[in-house]
Amino acid sequence: GTFVNGTQVHGTKKLEHDDMIRIGSVILRFSDPSNTDSTRRLGAAPSVTQREKDVLRELCREYFVHAEFPQAASVHEIAQRLYIGDPAVKAHLENLYGKYKIVVATGRRQALYEDAIRRRGVTADDYF
Repeated sequence: GTFVNGTQVHGTKKLEHDDMIRIGSVILRFSDPSNTDSTRRLGAAPSVTQREKDVLRELCREYFVHAEFPQAASVHEIAQRLYIGDPAVKAHLENLYGKYKIVVATGRRQALYEDAIRRRGVTADDYF
């Protein structure tokens, strides 16, 4: 399938500057040369601790290891992969929500997943 910023696309979708597109096993970044308005740019990913980076990497793993229908990992899946408890993962996620300015009431993990991919907080280089 085709994914834009970690979300599967059905039909057409207008791309925005710095969108990450995955088609099969190929990952591309869309760059709009006409985008000169710096207020529309998301900017670089925020600075995170090494353990927060580990949590982000596990959160986004399915996107980069080419799962057929990638989605954000659950708290328990992240905890198992990092050999830490669920409460520790939740604490790291809370810190990441703040750093990435994720303010939605529901779907915060998915929003963080998409923003981390879009802002290149996690890239294919983190896995290979």
